[in-house]
Amino acid sequence: MHPAHDSGVRAETAFSDTRFRRWQNIVFFIGLLLVAIGLPLSRTALSIGLAGVLACGVLHTRWRSQLQIVTQSPLLWAPLLWIAALLASYVYSENVQEWYFLVRISLPYLFFPLGIALAFGTLSDANKHWLYAAFSAGLALICLFTLYQYLQNPAYYHLRLLQSKEIPIANGINHLSFGLMHAWAVHLCYTLWVVWKRERKLTLAWGAVATGVFLVLCLHVFASRTGLVACYAAALLRLGAYAWQHPAARLRMVATASIALFLICCVSITIPTLRNKIQNSITDLDYYAAGARLDDWSLGRRLAAWQTAWHVGQQNPILGVAPADVSAAMQSKYEQEPFRFDDKALRAGSHNQFLESFAGMGLVGLGLLLLLLFSPLWIASVRKQGLAWAFYGILVTGCMTDTMLQAQIGPNFHLLFAYLVLYQIPATPSTLGK
Repeated sequence: MHPAHDSGVRAETAFSDTRFRRWQNIVFFIGLLLVAIGLPLSRTALSIGLAGVLACGVLHTRWRSQLQIVTQSPLLWAPLLWIAALLASYVYSENVQEWYFLVRISLPYLFFPLGIALAFGTLSDANKHWLYAAFSAGLALICLFTLYQYLQNPAYYHLRLLQSKEIPIANGINHLSFGLMHAWAVHLCYTLWVVWKRERKLTLAWGAVATGVFLVLCLHVFASRTGLVACYAAALLRLGAYAWQHPAARLRMVATASIALFLICCVSITIPTLRNKIQNSITDLDYYAAGARLDDWSLGRRLAAWQTAWHVGQQNPILGVAPADVSAAMQSKYEQEPFRFDDKALRAGSHNQFLESFAGMGLVGLGLLLLLLFSPLWIASVRKQGLAWAFYGILVTGCMTDTMLQAQIGPNFHLLFAYLVLYQIPATPSTLGK
């Protein structure tokens, strides 16, 4: 082949690769955007976005060479080990139908990391901030519709809150998942305010403030116990991380935390729904300790589920009873326990991801779960991020109060923000304010 023609072919190929790469980056961002919007708003958008992220990797021009990335990042091999253990549990699972369901729910732990690894996609800080904004705006929209429903029939909703029951969310999303995402959106709004204020994008900054204030008000009006605990736990971790990195500011941080705690107590005393929620929680504990019927006491039933799951895990502490058989094992175990309540939905699960993993896959599964959640902390730059610690506050609260990784929202929420917050580290030296 003539040298001039050969160089022309190489130049044309390079141009084609660059153009393909540009379109691939656009599709990659749109896929993540659909996941961010779909988490609070639409499961369809969530699924399409996940497929888009995977497609970016599969259509990569040199995807085979990208597979080596799997061995280099816990973002990739920790989720793959998790789903591999779930697949292997088929060998000793009795409820095959439930096993298929759990595998389908956990597919994001296969598709999302592989899509990222093969596409080798990276995002600018600006792109990340727009994803944060899209997620927060979607949450605010759901809050707005839920608040509208509340105002349409305030007596009914107020009665549910006084009875310590959850209020129906506008789009039918699970109230525990909604509370966790609600709390996370509050922290994202604070981050956006800090970033956009520093960049002198004042209109966007005040928009983030307005959204954040609205979300905080809704969080307290709806009296979401899980959301409130997650929000304030994340805030304390965020303050603690800042104080640890800045010894000179520790006294100021302690004073700030004390004032915030005082204000929280004042709010809890003055708002009837929150005051009643606290009183009902104390009554829950009393009923649980006394061995009384727990039909109307959600916290007591949850504690009963935790204790039962722990006993199920002790039957086979190494490999567990199989994830697909945890519900059946717990139902059987309740016949030997002193707890009395008729809520079959609550009796069917542990409502604690750590205990669920221990009961289903024993110490092996619990170890893999801890690796899946906390391996990013090996990265020094992650430990310096205030937003990363806030994310862990939300994540751990979710795993303590529900089996959040065994529902469609949980794995996608975990993977999306683990990628954005823990693995897309900003280049700036100090990120604790973010």
